[in-house]
Amino acid sequence: MRAQFEPTYSFLYRHSMAISGSQNTGTHHESARLHMTYMITTICATALLSSILTLGLSYFFFQRILKNDLKSRLDQLSGEVTERLKQGVIDAGMDLLPKFRAAVREGFKEAISDTVKPDMIEKSAKSMADIGSSLMDTSLKMLFGTKA
Repeated sequence: MRAQFEPTYSFLYRHSMAISGSQNTGTHHESARLHMTYMITTICATALLSSILTLGLSYFFFQRILKNDLKSRLDQLSGEVTERLKQGVIDAGMDLLPKFRAAVREGFKEAISDTVKPDMIEKSAKSMADIGSSLMDTSLKMLFGTKA
């Protein structure tokens, strides 16, 4: 029983024998093999030329038509993205600004209350009062001519 699908090599070999019309001789095998090599070379060359032509046409189409269109679209989209990003940052800043102000205000209150202790204020007030009374005492003694 024969396989339903023949391998490509045997198909090409039988096809080349049918085209050449030769009998099954030694020269026939050489001729068929040469003819089959010619067919494979032709198929490969056709595929290569087709690929090169497709690549060339695609490159030409891209350079002449698509490149400028894509570049203008990219410029338009980059401007749009920049504007949206800028607006998003501004909106986020406006949303966070009251919270930031409250946090800064609380931070300053806390820093001032931590730095200035009630006993320090009392000591500073006593010290200023002592300096003031001493200065007043000295000034009055000098004014009335009494010895200090």
